[in-house]
Amino acid sequence: MSANKIVFFGELPQKHKVPEWFPFFNKFLRDNYLAKDFDIERAKCINSRAPQKIYQYEDHKAQINANNLILFNPSNNRSVAFSTFYNLRQLWGDNRSFFDSTLVKCYAGHYNDSLVDFEWSKKHMDRISPWYFRPHYGTNFLNRHKYKPTKREAFFRGIFIKNSRNFIRFIEEENHPEMNAKIGFMRPPMYAHELSTCTCAVNAPGIRDMCYRDIDNFLMGIPTIRPNFTSRLLIKIPDEIYIPVEHEVFNCRYRRPLHGMPSNHRQLAKDIIQKWDEVKDDVKFLNTVSQNAMDFANEHFTVEAIAKNSFKLLQDCKLFD
Repeated sequence: MSANKIVFFGELPQKHKVPEWFPFFNKFLRDNYLAKDFDIERAKCINSRAPQKIYQYEDHKAQINANNLILFNPSNNRSVAFSTFYNLRQLWGDNRSFFDSTLVKCYAGHYNDSLVDFEWSKKHMDRISPWYFRPHYGTNFLNRHKYKPTKREAFFRGIFIKNSRNFIRFIEEENHPEMNAKIGFMRPPMYAHELSTCTCAVNAPGIRDMCYRDIDNFLMGIPTIRPNFTSRLLIKIPDEIYIPVEHEVFNCRYRRPLHGMPSNHRQLAKDIIQKWDEVKDDVKFLNTVSQNAMDFANEHFTVEAIAKNSFKLLQDCKLFD
């Protein structure tokens, strides 16, 4: 590789803030891969108050939130984006002038065919591909909490998201004594403790099918009952690392929030409770799922693994040529 300049559009970890994953990934990729062969210049943040921060390098502006990274090579006018932002239409629209002339590939953590067809630029469908999804916090936080079940319950806490988590409220209505799955907020240390000591977790999609809780649970080794995944990632998520529940999926082309989401939440709630009743006493099965999840996550979802494979994607995109 020749020692070119690479311009870095994205956030880095900040002191005294909860160590969310994406800025930590940005720093790890920069320090352990990019800085070895390139001069790194960070684009200037010219508006940090906007919901999406605005960065500028010469005439190029990028408007992105914390769950994005754009790398730009000024010598060949190529850029590559990594994103777990849920709104691909906004990501493209806010950066149209920059992306239209420079973007080689956007690697997206929220990816299914109907969503991409609805939200991404029709002229540039060849410029988007599946990537990884992320945990919420850095790996050091998750390593302090591993699966040590002491409570006979299935656990969930999270905010209500319409179209994604309606079935959690239906689970609450069933008043099953062992289903501790509720809409609500819990502080991270308490949440992690409750999660690590439950028999298994229940999980729900976020604004899109993937949720950071999915990756958190895999890394912590929590057996998780969940609607089967409708997203595509760079690597396939096997059924052996969680406890999938089949469900009907909305296929409404004209209603963006419904892409890949459950269509019958009341039935899904009943099916999840039935799945809990089927597996709750099978300790060997739950321990196997737990170990499978940790093994898979340690191979594919650590910051080291994602950074290594993302750097290879940058090479494959000829960002450095």
